[in-house]
Amino acid sequence: WAMVSVFLKHASSRSRTSESIIAEIDKKLKGLSGFKKLHTEKFNDGPPIGKPITISIVAKNDLKRRAMAQELKVALESINGVTGLDLDEKLGKTELRIKPNYEKMARLGITSLQLAETLRTAFQGIVPTHITRQGEEIDYRVELKTGSLSGNNLVGNLQIPNRVGKLIDLSTFTSMEESQGYEVIRHYNGTRSITITGDVVESQTTSSLVNREIYLKFNDRIESIPGMRIYFGGEEKATQESMNSFLIAFACAIV
Repeated sequence: WAMVSVFLKHASSRSRTSESIIAEIDKKLKGLSGFKKLHTEKFNDGPPIGKPITISIVAKNDLKRRAMAQELKVALESINGVTGLDLDEKLGKTELRIKPNYEKMARLGITSLQLAETLRTAFQGIVPTHITRQGEEIDYRVELKTGSLSGNNLVGNLQIPNRVGKLIDLSTFTSMEESQGYEVIRHYNGTRSITITGDVVESQTTSSLVNREIYLKFNDRIESIPGMRIYFGGEEKATQESMNSFLIAFACAIV
């Protein structure tokens, strides 16, 4: 990826607003080909307070969380003055998902801990011992020699000893499928989340108005879904924190 920064003259020294310049750049970028994604982002002076629009959807259920995030994004796109929307959950590399059959594992005498340790050793290796040479400690790492094996063949041919010492192939009690993974899985207070960020054209709307419209439209519905919550951050949260600090300082000054 690459980034190009454009520094503008002071507002008093130009006849155009930064929003109109960004809109023109966005229009010209749409005509370019050969890029997976192109977008513009406005930087503000002062301490970082986050994007004007920062809305997080928090839920354990991946399908419901992603569906709600997409619905929120569509609703935000329909609001006049909202620009530069982005989701922090982006597709990454293809991953291999292993699904254990716990009933078969119980019959074969294999535990989940054994399965996890075998997979970790296969892909990350294990350090059984080390030597000290000239005062430097050197680890010996044992790793699986993959050779020409990959994916399902590699994992399926791994063997785990059961409680009586018999080696069992992983393919006997697991199923595997390749799927599209994600670059980063983000969390909010320990629960998986998706955050939508965006900017606003100040001459058309404000972050407070946008957040209020989204809150009135979605909050009751989200609250009715078990385990799902919505949180507003960015400028809105920073403003609330500043006002709370001001009220505390004002009370202390009176005392």
